[in-house]
Amino acid sequence: YTLATRDLEDLEDEDITILGQPFVVVDSEVRNHTGFPDVTIDFIGGAISAVLGENDKETYVVDGKEYEVEVLVISETAAKGEGSVKFRINGEITDELTDGETDVLADGTQIGIRDILATGKDIQKSIVQFYIGAYKVEFQDKNTSNTIANPGGIEVNEESIEDGNVTI
Repeated sequence: YTLATRDLEDLEDEDITILGQPFVVVDSEVRNHTGFPDVTIDFIGGAISAVLGENDKETYVVDGKEYEVEVLVISETAAKGEGSVKFRINGEITDELTDGETDVLADGTQIGIRDILATGKDIQKSIVQFYIGAYKVEFQDKNTSNTIANPGGIEVNEESIEDGNVTI
């Protein structure tokens, strides 16, 4: 094994159902270290799935509450070398987000990014596919070389599930 990080590209952007809820694989990573690969797979799902273009504004209702969502800017390049987006939601401006990232609004509602198509061209508008009322689930197996489950290898909305065990 060599020290390297790779994505599981065939898994990314695939839809999957977990406990009856639809999710999409938004990020994956295989890291080799000390001869044993780590595998991490991130999923996002949510109450509302929508697509908006740069400078577009739309109102969505999640659990009886209205959210006015405006796409402020979609950038072609970000720190990770991919597109990024900033929203204004009910007057609150989100962090700059890339594929697979989430941000928590003041009321505890999450927005999660499924995909960004940043064209950087005047003839075709940049768009973002996102979830409002989002849930992010991460599975991580730190020792894929054996069949022993990785304890604590599950995170839901950035919170570790202590009794969760993962084998990939």
